[in-house]
Amino acid sequence: MAPSASYKTPSGITQGDPRSETPETNLGAARGQKQGSLYASKLEARYAQQLDWRQAAGELTRWWYEALKLRLAARCWYTPDFLVLYPDGRLELHETKGFLRDDAWVKLKVAAEMYPRFRFRLVQQYHGQWRWTGIPK
Repeated sequence: MAPSASYKTPSGITQGDPRSETPETNLGAARGQKQGSLYASKLEARYAQQLDWRQAAGELTRWWYEALKLRLAARCWYTPDFLVLYPDGRLELHETKGFLRDDAWVKLKVAAEMYPRFRFRLVQQYHGQWRWTGIPK
Protein backbone atom coordinates (compact mmCIF):
# COMPACT_ATOMS: atom_id res chain seq x y z
CA MET A 1 0.00 0.00 0.00
CA ALA A 2 1.38 3.43 -0.98
CA PRO A 3 1.84 6.12 1.68
CA SER A 4 -0.89 8.73 1.83
CA ALA A 5 -0.17 11.87 -0.14
CA SER A 6 -2.10 15.11 -0.02
CA TYR A 7 -2.96 17.86 -2.47
CA LYS A 8 -4.80 21.17 -2.47
CA THR A 9 -8.11 21.50 -4.28
CA PRO A 10 -8.88 24.68 -6.25
CA SER A 11 -10.58 26.04 -3.12
CA GLY A 12 -7.28 25.56 -1.25
CA ILE A 13 -8.47 22.72 0.97
CA THR A 14 -5.91 20.00 1.49
CA GLN A 15 -7.32 16.56 0.90
CA GLY A 16 -5.92 13.06 0.83
CA ASP A 17 -4.76 11.69 -2.50
CA PRO A 18 -7.77 9.85 -3.97
CA ARG A 19 -5.42 7.25 -5.47
CA SER A 20 -4.15 6.27 -2.04
CA GLU A 21 -5.82 3.59 0.02
CA THR A 22 -4.25 4.84 3.26
CA PRO A 23 -6.62 7.12 5.20
CA GLU A 24 -5.38 10.49 6.42
CA THR A 25 -4.76 10.74 10.13
CA ASN A 26 -4.86 13.73 12.41
CA LEU A 27 -1.21 14.60 13.08
CA GLY A 28 -1.73 15.76 16.65
CA ALA A 29 -4.13 17.22 19.15
CA ALA A 30 -2.79 20.73 18.58
CA ARG A 31 -3.81 20.71 14.94
CA GLY A 32 -7.23 22.02 13.98
CA GLN A 33 -9.48 20.03 11.70
CA LYS A 34 -12.35 21.17 9.46
CA GLN A 35 -14.20 18.95 7.00
CA GLY A 36 -11.34 16.46 6.86
CA SER A 37 -8.73 19.16 6.22
CA LEU A 38 -5.84 19.81 8.54
CA TYR A 39 -4.81 23.27 9.64
CA ALA A 40 -1.63 24.17 11.49
CA SER A 41 -3.62 25.24 14.57
CA LYS A 42 -7.07 25.23 16.10
CA LEU A 43 -7.13 29.01 15.64
CA GLU A 44 -6.66 28.56 11.88
CA ALA A 45 -9.47 25.98 11.82
CA ARG A 46 -11.81 28.40 13.64
CA TYR A 47 -10.87 31.21 11.29
CA ALA A 48 -11.52 28.98 8.26
CA GLN A 49 -15.04 28.45 9.63
CA GLN A 50 -15.39 32.22 10.07
CA LEU A 51 -14.37 32.71 6.41
CA ASP A 52 -16.94 30.09 5.34
CA TRP A 53 -19.66 32.04 7.15
CA ARG A 54 -18.53 35.32 5.60
CA GLN A 55 -18.50 33.71 2.16
CA ALA A 56 -22.03 32.35 2.66
CA ALA A 57 -23.15 35.85 3.70
CA GLY A 58 -21.66 37.32 0.50
CA GLU A 59 -19.00 39.37 2.30
CA LEU A 60 -16.24 37.64 0.36
CA THR A 61 -16.10 35.70 -2.90
CA ARG A 62 -13.63 32.95 -2.09
CA TRP A 63 -10.72 32.04 0.15
CA TRP A 64 -7.75 29.67 0.05
CA TYR A 65 -5.58 28.16 2.79
CA GLU A 66 -1.79 28.50 2.45
CA ALA A 67 -2.17 29.13 -1.29
CA LEU A 68 0.92 31.33 -1.72
CA LYS A 69 4.57 31.18 -0.78
CA LEU A 70 6.27 34.58 -0.95
CA ARG A 71 10.02 34.98 -1.22
CA LEU A 72 11.34 37.62 1.16
CA ALA A 73 15.10 37.04 0.75
CA ALA A 74 17.55 34.29 -0.13
CA ARG A 75 16.33 31.16 1.68
CA CYS A 76 13.64 33.17 3.49
CA TRP A 77 10.02 32.49 2.63
CA TYR A 78 6.67 33.51 4.04
CA THR A 79 3.47 31.50 3.61
CA PRO A 80 0.38 33.49 4.62
CA ASP A 81 -2.36 31.47 6.28
CA PHE A 82 -5.24 32.66 4.09
CA LEU A 83 -5.70 34.35 0.72
CA VAL A 84 -9.09 36.11 0.60
CA LEU A 85 -10.83 37.42 -2.54
CA TYR A 86 -13.56 40.06 -2.09
CA PRO A 87 -16.43 40.82 -4.52
CA ASP A 88 -14.73 44.07 -5.63
CA GLY A 89 -11.64 42.07 -6.74
CA ARG A 90 -9.52 43.05 -3.75
CA LEU A 91 -7.07 40.40 -2.51
CA GLU A 92 -5.99 40.21 1.12
CA LEU A 93 -3.53 37.94 2.89
CA HIS A 94 -4.60 37.05 6.43
CA GLU A 95 -2.17 35.76 9.04
CA THR A 96 -3.69 34.22 12.17
CA LYS A 97 -1.67 34.41 15.37
CA GLY A 98 -2.56 33.61 18.95
CA PHE A 99 0.68 35.27 20.06
CA LEU A 100 2.79 37.45 17.78
CA ARG A 101 6.54 36.97 18.11
CA ASP A 102 9.01 39.58 16.86
CA ASP A 103 10.23 37.45 13.94
CA ALA A 104 6.67 36.91 12.68
CA TRP A 105 5.94 40.66 12.89
CA VAL A 106 9.11 41.43 10.88
CA LYS A 107 8.14 38.92 8.18
CA LEU A 108 4.65 40.43 7.92
CA LYS A 109 6.02 43.96 7.58
CA VAL A 110 8.66 42.95 5.01
CA ALA A 111 6.08 41.01 2.97
CA ALA A 112 3.68 43.98 3.02
CA GLU A 113 6.44 46.25 1.69
CA MET A 114 7.61 43.80 -0.97
CA TYR A 115 4.17 42.78 -2.24
CA PRO A 116 2.04 45.96 -2.41
CA ARG A 117 -0.58 44.25 -4.63
CA PHE A 118 -1.92 42.55 -1.51
CA ARG A 119 -3.36 44.01 1.65
CA PHE A 120 -1.95 42.17 4.66
CA ARG A 121 -3.97 41.66 7.84
CA LEU A 122 -3.08 40.15 11.19
CA VAL A 123 -6.06 38.19 12.53
CA GLN A 124 -6.40 37.44 16.24
CA GLN A 125 -9.22 36.24 18.44
CA TYR A 126 -9.83 37.80 21.87
CA HIS A 127 -12.59 36.47 24.11
CA GLY A 128 -14.43 35.01 21.12
CA GLN A 129 -14.21 38.20 19.03
CA TRP A 130 -12.14 38.44 15.84
CA ARG A 131 -9.79 41.39 15.40
CA TRP A 132 -8.21 42.35 12.07
CA THR A 133 -5.18 44.62 12.10
CA GLY A 134 -3.86 46.09 8.87
CA ILE A 135 -0.11 45.77 8.35
CA PRO A 136 1.42 49.12 7.31
CA LYS A 137 3.58 49.20 4.19
